[in-house]
Amino acid sequence: MKKVSYMILLLMLGLGASAQKLTTLIKEGTTFKYTFYLHGQTSPFHITLNSVSDSLLLGWNIRGLAGGNYIVSASGLNKGTGLSFAQPEPFKKVKLGADQTFCMISRSAFNELVTKHKFTYNNTIYELKADSAVLMIDNQPLAVLHVVAQNETTEFWILNNPDFPFICQSKANPLGIDMKLNAITQP
Repeated sequence: MKKVSYMILLLMLGLGASAQKLTTLIKEGTTFKYTFYLHGQTSPFHITLNSVSDSLLLGWNIRGLAGGNYIVSASGLNKGTGLSFAQPEPFKKVKLGADQTFCMISRSAFNELVTKHKFTYNNTIYELKADSAVLMIDNQPLAVLHVVAQNETTEFWILNNPDFPFICQSKANPLGIDMKLNAITQP
């Protein structure tokens, strides 16, 4: 009888542990591996945090064939109000505007999302959804916040990380550019 009780206890502990959401330490060298959906076509797209200082140097790579960099300024990272959808330029460093981010929202927008359950980006208000939507990475649920645009169809699943609130998935973007995070790897 004791063996059965111990087995049940171990099973319950195991189920509790598997229900925990995956949280990842984001640091220099972390790579986000996405699939981008561009006007009906798919493409693997990787973003690596090449430098994490006042600004971010985000290295990008498409299919291992072309790569370049986006530079997100300290102002954009901390107080940005819009996403850049600038087309990647191979072998170049593209400096984004002082109010722009790439594949992430700013820290102030994330803080507004957490405290007010909504934020404004690219002149669109996004509201936090209280749903059970799950984004799975390596067979584990990823800690994300699901938002939906007011008066539009766009949805984002944002990494629940105040320092690096990366967009893990987008759906129904009116520009025809959606993405889904498949993996996060460390150096």
